Amino acid sequence: MKYFGTDGIRGRVSELLTQEFVERMGHAIATYKQGIKSCVIGCDTRESSSWIVETLSGVLSGYDIKNYFIGVVPTAAVAYMAKHLEVDVGIMITASHNPYEWNGIKLFGVNGEKLDKGELEKVEIALDKKSSYLSSSPNDGFSLLTLTTESWWSFLVSNFSTLISRKNIDKPFVFLDCANGSGGETAKKVLRLLGFRYRTINNNPNGRNINEKCGATNISSLVKMVKAYAVKNPSGEVVGFAFDGDADRCVAVTKEGEVAGERLLVALAKHIGVEQLASTILFNKGAEDYLKDKGINLVKTKVGDKYVLQAVKEQNMVLGGEPNGHIVLPRINVNGDGLITLLMTLRMVVESGKSLYELTKDIPIYPSINLNLKATATQKAAIDGELFTSFIQELKSQNPEYKIIVRPSGTEDLVRITAEGQNEDKCKEIANIIGYQFNHQ
Repeated sequence: MKYFGTDGIRGRVSELLTQEFVERMGHAIATYKQGIKSCVIGCDTRESSSWIVETLSGVLSGYDIKNYFIGVVPTAAVAYMAKHLEVDVGIMITASHNPYEWNGIKLFGVNGEKLDKGELEKVEIALDKKSSYLSSSPNDGFSLLTLTTESWWSFLVSNFSTLISRKNIDKPFVFLDCANGSGGETAKKVLRLLGFRYRTINNNPNGRNINEKCGATNISSLVKMVKAYAVKNPSGEVVGFAFDGDADRCVAVTKEGEVAGERLLVALAKHIGVEQLASTILFNKGAEDYLKDKGINLVKTKVGDKYVLQAVKEQNMVLGGEPNGHIVLPRINVNGDGLITLLMTLRMVVESGKSLYELTKDIPIYPSINLNLKATATQKAAIDGELFTSFIQELKSQNPEYKIIVRPSGTEDLVRITAEGQNEDKCKEIANIIGYQFNHQ
């Protein structure tokens, strides 16, 4: 698609996300289909979020569309409130795990689910149809109705209310890295209401420090804290979690300082008792082999939580997710939600009477080498060309026991290379061969 990647529109502020582009986006949202009368808007903590919200709201108000603003919230709150309020469109202003210089727009329908490809194509067509715009600038007298999200966090507490009756001594201590993003305050409130002891870090957003050396993309500080706590409190359980900027992702860390990743998905699959688990082509081959041994089928999708969600819906599954922390539990919420992932993990630990480390330590993870190469749009397109495709197919035939993936990033100017198998040195060799071929094609 021209504007929408794997997870909404995303780009650098003042490059893609200019004032003019955001105004056009407002017109597109208002006109891509008939009968739009209301929307709910939320944002993350980036300094650019406020003017983007105001610009969109001004344009939408010019079409007499009622705007409900729910403030700085996780993406999941916008999705939930869109359904709860029965509005026509949910709009989340966020660039997720990207640095503050970026921002983006995610769109949801009245059912709380992300707009499908067909709907997004209509938005893109409307985005380029300047002649049909009602006006060329935002309405100075726009209305923005501010609402609280009490119904959302009450919904979360009610879904995990069985944890309230558990003694605090039976509950793990929780460290939470909030990425200086939009998920920290809700998480604190819900954890407190459910009776957990916790400590948050990186929960002082200033508009520019979102995801800065913290959160799901940089967990080094979290790992140190969790391990230090475990040493000082050897008889107690501790779990670390890290959100990304809009808290739709959640990475879990065991008391040994290990990232759960695929292991968390496998442990949840066993705990819930599923027969199928949806995940992406990036799911580790070692964990996949373990699932097979346990009689659980892995349904593979393209990279992106929307593709996982699509597979979950089409095959009526109860669990899906990506190793990077996007996890979907549709019986609770139709979209990925970092806080639900956190709460589901804590419930599994409490109900099993085991630590997260004990629940995950026996699940094998094969070495995986990942290279991220800077790439232009032309270079991204070239990996689907005949020459490069033939090269990759030949490399795969020469290394049948290894997983080899080359794909363009849907959110950044990168081509991502993955080589995975039981021998780490061989993985490095394969990845470097691909990288050399890519840079010299």
